[in-house]
Amino acid sequence: MNCPNCNSIISGSEKFCPHCGFSLIKGAGPGSTPQPAPQNNIPRTGQNQQPFVYNYTGDQDDNQFHSFEQSNKRKKKKKKRHLPVIPAVIGILVIIGVLSSIFSGSEGDRTSGSEEISAKDSVQDSEQAEEQSSEQAENTEISNKADTNEAMFVDPQVTEKEDTDESWRGPDKIDYSIPQADFEAGGYAYATLGDLDRYIVNMTGQNIYTVIQIDEVRNDCIQANISDGFMYQTFETIYDYTAYFKEGDTVAIFGTVGETESLLGATWTHIRNCQVFAYGEAAEVYKKDSTDESLAPFLTLTEAVANSEGKNNISEDEFKSLCQYYSYEDILRNPDSYKKKYAVLSGTVDQTIDGAFGLYTSVFITDDYGNKWACTIVYSEGQSRILQGDYLTVYGILNGTTTATTLLGQQVSMPSIDIQYIN
Repeated sequence: MNCPNCNSIISGSEKFCPHCGFSLIKGAGPGSTPQPAPQNNIPRTGQNQQPFVYNYTGDQDDNQFHSFEQSNKRKKKKKKRHLPVIPAVIGILVIIGVLSSIFSGSEGDRTSGSEEISAKDSVQDSEQAEEQSSEQAENTEISNKADTNEAMFVDPQVTEKEDTDESWRGPDKIDYSIPQADFEAGGYAYATLGDLDRYIVNMTGQNIYTVIQIDEVRNDCIQANISDGFMYQTFETIYDYTAYFKEGDTVAIFGTVGETESLLGATWTHIRNCQVFAYGEAAEVYKKDSTDESLAPFLTLTEAVANSEGKNNISEDEFKSLCQYYSYEDILRNPDSYKKKYAVLSGTVDQTIDGAFGLYTSVFITDDYGNKWACTIVYSEGQSRILQGDYLTVYGILNGTTTATTLLGQQVSMPSIDIQYIN
C-alpha cells in the first residue's frame, strides 16, 4: 500500500509511515498533520553527537509515539536473536588452520633441529680431521727439524738452557754447510744495517741477509741493535741458538721481512724464518759497503718510513717532499682516511689563539678557495710567531677533523693540521 501523505510504498502493518511519520491509525484523516520520521542517522565518531530524540507534534498522543518506539525496539530485539553463523564457521576454520600450522611447524622444527645437529656433527668431524691433519703436519715438520737439527748441530743442543757450563755448546758445534745451502737457494739480497733500520717498513716480503753483532739470544729469536737508538731488531729464528751463541758474537743471518706492526704509537718489523749461516771471521766475509741493487726500489722515503723514523729523524727538505695538497671536501667526508697524511696548505690567517699554558697555538687559516682549516703549532725557541692577516704556506701532518664554534654559536667541522714547517 502507499502512504496517504507522501505516497511512499509501505507495508500494511505499520502504524506510522517510516518515511514521513504520518499516522496510519484509523481516525486520522487526510487532514492530520504529518509526523516526521524517526531520525536513524546517528552521527559518526568525532562529530558533535546530540541526545537521541524523537520530534513529534502535539496532534499525536503519547500512546501513539510509545507504540512506534516499542515497535522499533521489538525489531532491534529480533535482529539480536540471529546467530552469526557464517562468522562462527570462519572463526572455527581459522582456528583449525592455526593449530594445524603450529603442529606442522613443530614437526618442521624437530626435523630442522635434527638436520642442524647433523650439520654441526659434520662440521665438528671436519674440524677434528683438520686438526689431526694439522697436528700430523706439525709433527712431521718437527721431525724434519729434529733431523736437520741433529745433522746441523754436531753436538746436539739440550732441550732446556741451564745456567751451567754443561748447557753451553758454542758456535763451533754447528755444521754451517746446511744453512748455507738454504741461503744460496733462497735468492737473498744483502742489506746494510743502516738501510735495513730505515727502510725495513718498505721491504715486507723481501728475502734479505745481513751481518749483525748479537745483543741477546733467546730460544726463538736473536736480537741486535742495528741503529743509534735503543730499540732492538728482532730476527725470529727457526732453531734455538741459546746454547751456541752469546752476546757480542758476530754472525751472518738471513730471513724474510715480515709485516710492520704497531701499538700505542710504536712500530716494529720482525724478520722471520731466520737462520745463522756463518760466524765470526767467516761472517765478516759476507759484509758489504752498500745494499744490493735489487733492493734499491725499496730505499725510498715514504710516509711509512717517515712515521717510523719520527719527524725529528728526517730533514726539513725530506719532510716537505712528502707533503701534498688534499681535497677539502674529501677530508671532511673521510677524515680517518687522511690521518697522518703529510699535507701542505696555503692561505690567510684569520685568527690565532694561545692554548693552555702557552704550550701550543691554534691557527685558523682560510685557503685560496675560501675553505677554513684549523691548524696547531708548537713554537720552537726563537721561532717567529704567526699573526692575524699573514699569508703563508704551512707543511704538516693531517689529524682528521676538528670542531670549532663560530661567534654565532654554530658548530663547524674543518680539517686539522699539526704544523711542522712554515714558509
